Amino acid sequence: MEEQIRRIARWTAYLDTPDDLRLARKTLRKIDEGADPRISLLGYLARGRTGHGEHVAPMRHSADFVLDGTLPVGELTDQLISAMALAPAPTR
Repeated sequence: MEEQIRRIARWTAYLDTPDDLRLARKTLRKIDEGADPRISLLGYLARGRTGHGEHVAPMRHSADFVLDGTLPVGELTDQLISAMALAPAPTR
């Protein structure tokens, strides 16, 4: 999957967010959507944490930009735009 993304993406960014914050945000989204958050929480306990460690987290090392996922969205956007403006396009 990573190679497929890299073939079409000019840059890649990884949003580095602590486990507890990712889980809290997802749980709140589910509640806002009217869904039972227990389903997400049980899924996280059964496979979400392991799956993230095996499939998502390793992509951090190959990302062109690593962003602090604890920052507000506006700051993340500004940070990414600034970084992209300064960085030459990667050669793939």
